[in-house]
Amino acid sequence: MAVDSRERLLEAASELMHLRGYEAVGVAELCAHARVKRGSFYHFFDSKQSLALAMLDASWRDVERTLFAESINDPALGAIEAITRYGNLLAEHQQRVLERCSMMPGCRFGNFAGELATRDDVIRRRVVEILHEMIDRVERCLLRGIERGELPVDTDARRSARSIVAHMEGMMLLAKAEGDPTPLRALGGTAGALLRCSVPDPSR
Repeated sequence: MAVDSRERLLEAASELMHLRGYEAVGVAELCAHARVKRGSFYHFFDSKQSLALAMLDASWRDVERTLFAESINDPALGAIEAITRYGNLLAEHQQRVLERCSMMPGCRFGNFAGELATRDDVIRRRVVEILHEMIDRVERCLLRGIERGELPVDTDARRSARSIVAHMEGMMLLAKAEGDPTPLRALGGTAGALLRCSVPDPSR
């Protein structure tokens, strides 16, 4: 079925581009991996770039349905609890990929930003939009924490959310470089330290 072919192409892009990068994967390899003909590729996508954009959108929707739904977006969790939970889920996910592929893939969005930010402005803009959506979700999580009295009322939720997402991406990059997802489990504690630093010192 046509829909199956499109989904297989998205899955192929998600796997191959995540593990090896955008530039390292060509249309012929994507088609072979997805078991579709080259003509089918161009029936669904104008270019490798358009496939990558669709894959990024699908990947973000998947993150929202799974990792974020069970952590950052869960209204039953406190702010630090939610971030801690996200770090644990992230570590478990990266560990599964490591065991299957013998390598740490890191964050798909961070990988694309690092590889293409100065080379493909269309993809760069879409990655920025996704990262800003992440910041939005973390900001809402922090606002819940403020409303519940878990965080100080003078917490700058937006600035803190930006810092936490940047911290998440940095931890993912370090975990990828070291080939070890275990440090991601410390995300709640390190995010808590960032939040404490973001609150103005009343003695000054």
